[in-house]
Formats: sequence, C-alpha cells, structure tokens
Amino acid sequence: MRILVADDHEIVRRGICAILAAEPTLTVCSQAVDGRDAVEKAVALDPDLVIMDISMPNMNGLEATREIKRLLPKIEIVIVSQHEAPEMVHQALKAGARGYVMKSTISADLLTAIRKANRHETFVNGVELANAKRNLDAQEILNRSAAYEKALRANERFFREMINAIPAAIYTTDAEGRLTHFNPAAAKFSGRMPELGNDQWCVSWKLFWADGTPMPHDQCPMAVALKGGRIVEGVEAIAERPDGTRVWFTPYPRVLRDEEGRIIGGINMLVDITRRRQSEQVTNLLAAIVESSDDAIISKSLDGVITSWNKSAERMFGYTAEEAIAQHITLIIPPRYRAEEAIILDRLKRGERVDHFETVRLRKDGRTIDVSLTISPMTDSTGRVVGASKVARNITEQKQIERELRESEERLRMSKERLRELAWELENQVRTRTQELEQRNAEVLKQSELLQELSNRLLQSQDDQRRHIARELHDSAGQTLTVLGMSLSKLIRKVQQEAPNVAKDACEIEQVVQQLSREIRTTSYLLHPPLLDESGLGAALEWYTDGLRERSGLAISLDISEDFGRLPCDLELAIFRVVQECLTNIHRHSGSKSADIAITRDAQFVYVTVQDQGKGISPEKLAAIQTARSGVGIRGIRERLRLFHGVMNIESNDCGTKISGMIPFRRDMPLSGPVEISSVQTAE
Repeated sequence: MRILVADDHEIVRRGICAILAAEPTLTVCSQAVDGRDAVEKAVALDPDLVIMDISMPNMNGLEATREIKRLLPKIEIVIVSQHEAPEMVHQALKAGARGYVMKSTISADLLTAIRKANRHETFVNGVELANAKRNLDAQEILNRSAAYEKALRANERFFREMINAIPAAIYTTDAEGRLTHFNPAAAKFSGRMPELGNDQWCVSWKLFWADGTPMPHDQCPMAVALKGGRIVEGVEAIAERPDGTRVWFTPYPRVLRDEEGRIIGGINMLVDITRRRQSEQVTNLLAAIVESSDDAIISKSLDGVITSWNKSAERMFGYTAEEAIAQHITLIIPPRYRAEEAIILDRLKRGERVDHFETVRLRKDGRTIDVSLTISPMTDSTGRVVGASKVARNITEQKQIERELRESEERLRMSKERLRELAWELENQVRTRTQELEQRNAEVLKQSELLQELSNRLLQSQDDQRRHIARELHDSAGQTLTVLGMSLSKLIRKVQQEAPNVAKDACEIEQVVQQLSREIRTTSYLLHPPLLDESGLGAALEWYTDGLRERSGLAISLDISEDFGRLPCDLELAIFRVVQECLTNIHRHSGSKSADIAITRDAQFVYVTVQDQGKGISPEKLAAIQTARSGVGIRGIRERLRLFHGVMNIESNDCGTKISGMIPFRRDMPLSGPVEISSVQTAE
C-alpha cells in the first residue's frame, strides 16, 4: 500500500513513518504539512490511503478529507487525533474517513486501522467512541499548533534579549565554573571578551575584599556556590581588570541543579557599585561641612520626610538626630502653618528655590520660634528633583518686636465689622467644604465604576490565560507524549523476542506515558474545554459533568434541552464557569451526594439553577456573602453574572443549598439587585 502522511508536527510525522516502516507491505509515498498540501499531493500521487491529522493550518483535516473524497473517492482515509469526543468521531466519519485513531494509542491501533481500511471496513478505537451516535456540528477544529510553537520560540528569544538588555552583568557557568553564557554588560564589566566553554569568569581578574586584602579565587562567592551549594549574600568586593582599572561590585550567585538535585552550573549577577562608593566619599565630605555649620540644616524627601538633621538643628529645635530623622517635617511645624509646607513642596517639585522665607517653627519643648528659611531642591544624577535641603536661621528676637506691634494694632481695630468679616469667612469655608464633599462623592462613584471595569478585565484576562494554557498543554505536551508513546511501541516490538523482560518494563512505561497523556488532556479540557467553542454549552457541560461524576462519585443530573441552541461565546463561557464553580463547592464543602443542574432560556433571559442536598450554609457565612465578604468562589460567580448585568440568588437551609442566576441576553438590560440571599435557620 502507498500511504500519504499528513500532520503539521514533524515529530509526529516521523513517529508515524517509524511505525509504518515496520511493515514491509506499507510504503510512505510522501508527507504533507497541512490540509491543503495533503489535497494537492493526494491528487498528484493518487495514494491508496491517507493518514490525516485533524488540527492543521490552512485547511483542517476534516475539510481536507471531504475534498479528497470528492476528487478521489477510492482513496481510504484514517484520521489520527488528540480528540476523543464522540462528536469529533462522528464528524470524521461523516466527512468520509474510514478509521479514527487516538494519538495516545496510535502505536497499538494504527496498523489495525490501516488493515481494516484496506478491506473497506470502519475502525474506531474505544467502545464508547465507536457506539457514540451524536449529530452535533463542530464549530472549529482547534487552532493551529504551529502558531504556539512559534510563540514558544519567540518567548525564548524574548527572554534571551531581555537578559542581554539588563544593564547588570549576568553570566552562567557549568559545574566546573567554565562560561556557558554572558550578556553584553558582563563583557563590558570584565574589560575583555570572554571565551565560552574555556574561560572561567574571574580568572583574568585580581579580586580583593572590601577592606583591600586579596581574595583567593576559590573563595569568591561563585566558587563557593558551585563547590558546596552555599550562597554568600551581601558581599562587596573589588575586581581589578586586565588594564589595571578597579571596579567595586556586589555578586548575586545562584546554583543550577538537575532533576536529582546535583549542581550542574550556576548563574551570577554582578552589580557595579563603583559610583555608589565614590558618591559615599563625596557625601561624607559634605556631611562634615553640614555638621560644622551654625545654621540648622535639614534635608527632606518630596513627601516631607526628614532624611538628615545636623547639630545646629538639634540645638535650635531640641530634637536629636535619632528623634527627628524618618519623621515628617510637620514635627517642627505648628498646625496653623502646615498649609504653607504643601505650597513649598509644590514649588520644590517644580525645581524652584525659596529664599529667606520667614515663618514660625515649633521646638520639642512646645515653644515656637521665628525662623528665616532658605530651601533648595535636591536633584539626582539625571536632574530629577528627589528632595530638598532647608537652612533655618533663628530670628525670634527680631520678630518678637514686630509681632507685639501688630498684636497691639489688631486689638484696636477689632470691632463689629471684624466680627461680620469673620462670620462671612466662616460661611465661605462651609460652602467650600460642602462643594469639596460633593466633588468627593462624585469621585467615589467614578472609582466604583472603574473598579467594576477592572474586575471585568481581570475575569477576561483569566479566561484568556486558561484558554492559552489549555491549548499549550494540548498541542505541545500532548504531541510530544504521543511521539514518546510511538517510540516506546517501536522499542517494544524490537525487543519482544530478544529481551522479553525489557519489553515488559517498556510496556509498563508505555502505560504510564498513556496515563500521563490522558491526565494532561483532562487538565487541558478542564482549563478550557474545546467542546465549548466547537459544540456549545450543552456538550461542554455534558463532558464536564460526566468527568466529575466519574472522578468524585457525585450523582449529577443536567437538564438542558437539546434545542437550547448557541449563545454568545463570552456568555456561554460565563455560564460554564458558574456551573463549574458551583459543582466544585458542592463536591468540596456541602457533603451532598448529588447535584441538580437546570439551564433554560426565553426570549430575553437565560436561567441557571444548581441545587444540592447537603448541610447548607451557616447564617454567619450567608451574612458574609450578603456583605460581599464571601469566599473567592462566590465572588467569582457574582462578578461573572454582574458582567452581564445578571443577578444571583442563594437559598440555603439544613436540607441543602440552591444557587440561581438570571442573565439578560443584552448587557444594556440591567436587573435590580446584584444578590438576593434567603436562608432557613435550623434549630440549634
């Protein structure tokens, strides 16, 4: 027989060809990389049989099967697929395929399927699949796995480029300390271009401890980590490059281990702290100048937090440096003068300087003093304002004379007119405060709307990530396990006669691989069942409840009419997640042995009900749900329904719990009341 093999994964095609090579009567006449390529090569080569994958780009396997049977009806076609859903088997046979083989059992069933197809007999592995009689339309046969492989390669390239873009020196070594990779910053740091595979990173340097004493190379943090796995943190060291220049740095070594815990290499990041050390020297000199000044010199952050406090400040304000540093500058500002501090900070943030600003400050003993302030913005190396320095001079005696004169004049002018002015000012303040409260209320309402929008986006992002991970597991890990299974099968056939004990062990491994393949496929479908996209809500829920019933022993009944039809994709996903969360809560917390699900619809709404016969929800938990302090599961259900302006109702007593949801088809039809909670108290 001349056979054409069509699959978009090269490793799968190689595995299939290896199985076929064991039969001398079978010949692979060509290979196709997608559905369209399979049709063209079938027309050109006229093979006896085509082995066809379903999930392929350009044209999927079902479409290619229909086209080949239309053009060349005598050609037999055997479908190989990861899907074990009865609906998919039905669609394959309906398209004209003669056989349907699961990739997880391809090594055991492929040759049997080919022989039956040659006799024009139908082959479907698995009693459940063979006896399935469904007639559901498949919406889409997976996305192209090649796109995900491309994405994986892009991610790998992205992370490598990201490491290379990091300004800190990063390198990796093998277990003996030989270089295996380094980024451009590492090459610049070393002062030479290292040689991968030969150089040990620090051999060309002279190393010194922070106090200037030589550091033996076998005592450097990376060597210590590779030798015994001990990580040395917080070390500062000096490296002397080949040209004689010295660099202060801090290493951050980590070891790399294999699956058995053995050290196979290491990764290290070297942070250049030379400029910081030089800055510390300059800072120490400036600190000495500040400490010797007769004026109080204070520095603070743009948030008003004190960062330095000299001796003159201690004498002027009465606080020691330990008491003042890390406190807010309002420590020395009387309450009535604190508004001016905000004005000063705003000017500093704009880079402005404040000269000879006269004001009042507060000492530790409670006395106030008059001061003249000169405040200057402090900038970092990029010119960005990061704080302020304040020089304060005591002018209390001068201001005391002026103050006494002003107070005397003020007492003379005090009259009824002044009283009316004060009343008018108070009225203005009340009016202003009222306006502020009204504005604040409007801002709170707006923030509530933004929070709701953020919640909706988080749910959408979570669903998208589940769909992405599910497809990654299905198309990448699943395909690799398929090839591994085929390779084990080939090995078993080779050693069955010569080494039956080895063949027995290999058979056990093959069973483990098949079990792992099934578990990965189940995990993938739980993250995002493909039937939800391909066949709709009813088929997806049937699949999920069948699986949960088998895994948990929970008696689940699903009531959804066969003519329920399709809903918008996002609405179907929301309803599926609501039912999934309800069943999870029943299985884990209710103690119920059964669960009843009912989903109906009318012209405007979809109705979802999930009920158990468990121990019910306590009044305390019901109260928590009512005040939005419920657990993650209930909050997730509430947010998914709220996204569609739906409502949720919870009824619970000691005979069980019933959760009901009503969702409008249109999102511009909000319903009143996000949650209704009823409870029947039990006698205690």
